[in-house]
Amino acid sequence: MNTTELMQDFQKLSDTEVFYKRVFNQRGEKYANNEYLDSFDFMDVITRNSVFATQAPEHAFVLPDEITDSHHFFRSNKDASVTIFRHQRYTPVFNHKHTFFEFVIVLQGSCLHITADSRFEMKAGEMCLIPPGVYHGVWVSSNSVVLNMHIRKSFFTNVWSNFSFEKNPVSTFFSSSLYGNDPNRFLRFCTNNDEDLKELILGMYIEHHFENIYKTQVIESQAIILFSRLLRRYESSIIQNSSSKYSGTVSDEFITYIEQNIADVNLENMAKHFNYSPQYISKKIKASSGSSFSEIVKQIRFEQAKKLLSHSNMSVGEVSRTLGYMNAENFTRSFKTMSGMSPKEYKKSLSSSEPKVPVKAEDKSDATTQE
Repeated sequence: MNTTELMQDFQKLSDTEVFYKRVFNQRGEKYANNEYLDSFDFMDVITRNSVFATQAPEHAFVLPDEITDSHHFFRSNKDASVTIFRHQRYTPVFNHKHTFFEFVIVLQGSCLHITADSRFEMKAGEMCLIPPGVYHGVWVSSNSVVLNMHIRKSFFTNVWSNFSFEKNPVSTFFSSSLYGNDPNRFLRFCTNNDEDLKELILGMYIEHHFENIYKTQVIESQAIILFSRLLRRYESSIIQNSSSKYSGTVSDEFITYIEQNIADVNLENMAKHFNYSPQYISKKIKASSGSSFSEIVKQIRFEQAKKLLSHSNMSVGEVSRTLGYMNAENFTRSFKTMSGMSPKEYKKSLSSSEPKVPVKAEDKSDATTQE
């Protein structure tokens, strides 16, 4: 299947979409989209119509309040860090949050994105990156085509960080989202219907929904290209939304500094670098992230340790010294507290993983999501 055929295929309503469209139409044409969303009681409509109750898809009645990595998006491939699905049209807005990042991509038409304190329309060519823990919902109707890209935290700690050597809005966003405590933050990109990016995204979808050999590696590489091209072409027009009074301030700089100086970082050195007092930096980090300076350092060392153990031939002692531990025993103790296993056990678990046998067959499951 090529990208042209895929876009044509997207125009067809799935069985689930047909059901939700019938429920939507039951409300009557007098309801505009916003009025429909504000006044719509999905369960009331279902219970009042016995046909709806018997024909409703299995997932129509319940959507988890928090969708985790173990949800079906990653269940079929436990090694995948990036998955991509089409958002089903006419699905009622179910407010929820994730333990992973979500990238909402509008390829055709529009969608309505709703968070706790904002509501905005996204049109074709617009994309929105949503961090873990943010409650939101998305409404897609008519002939719109909206994709949901789900991205595990590990993609940014183990993959993206290997390629992103300079400070940029995306890297800063990832860092502050992983170690911060902002309840309503997201990044928006307007690409002016960039056809090159559209082809890349559709190619990722095709790659994902076929059991091709090395598809996990290919999709991760395509995701790196996607974010890199977004930065190259549209960095100056990125919209950074946040309800936090600390977002976009020097607190983000603190996280970046810690990551880049993890081997010998301390409050005194940071104070000299930023020309603040150690007390101010400590208070600022705590206020903006909810974690203390030492807690953030410990978490960043843990994430970098996993990356070094996974993608280098460094010994446990070498990793320990690289990350600034006094000795290997302290490193081992800290790593085991964070992961439940020692660094050697973690490294061994990676090397003992059996490669999967590729199966060249189209994934027959309905590649859509009701989010």
